[in-house]
Amino acid sequence: MSNTIEALKFEIICHGEDGSQYFPGCGVAFTDFDYVVTGCASNKGEAFADAIEQIACCSGHDNASLIAKTIESSEEAQEYIADEAFEDSATMEEANASEDSDWYFYVSIRWS
Repeated sequence: MSNTIEALKFEIICHGEDGSQYFPGCGVAFTDFDYVVTGCASNKGEAFADAIEQIACCSGHDNASLIAKTIESSEEAQEYIADEAFEDSATMEEANASEDSDWYFYVSIRWS
């Protein structure tokens, strides 16, 4: 049995930094995709990891962990994995200095 799904169609969307009260969200309307998750964290690598974890935990999808592994091992994902420990900007560091900060980096993954 294969450790990935060859015909999986997906896209990774880097939304960038935003305050949680202003982030518009991400959906599948007017796309060819059926599912979407959005991860948020202090940098894009951790936001990507959060989105992958959400896929792996999808209780309504039979192949959830296999889908997560396929996306995580893709060429497109390597940029996010490499940046997992990278703080993206001084703005982000300043925003997160406050304990009450709701400023995050958002990454969505759509798939079908």
